[in-house]
Amino acid sequence: MVNISDYPQLRLIAWNRRDNELIAEGEALSLYERNWRHVDREQLTGAEQQLIDRLVVEYGNGVFNVELSDSPPYSEDSTRVKQ
Repeated sequence: MVNISDYPQLRLIAWNRRDNELIAEGEALSLYERNWRHVDREQLTGAEQQLIDRLVVEYGNGVFNVELSDSPPYSEDSTRVKQ
């Protein structure tokens, strides 16, 4: 079980759930995958990145299932990328 309040970006994408709610690990991975476009990757803590990495291995068979369109529309230098 994952406490959504322990992971700031998960807390943001699980905005419609109670604080300190426990969710199954597979459900946490599903939330990350479905809402990846809303995750601020620069704000991921080390612990949260480790959680995602572990969930991908254990529940995603090594695949983090996000679409390319879920990538932010900005390049690394923060300039707008043409779409």
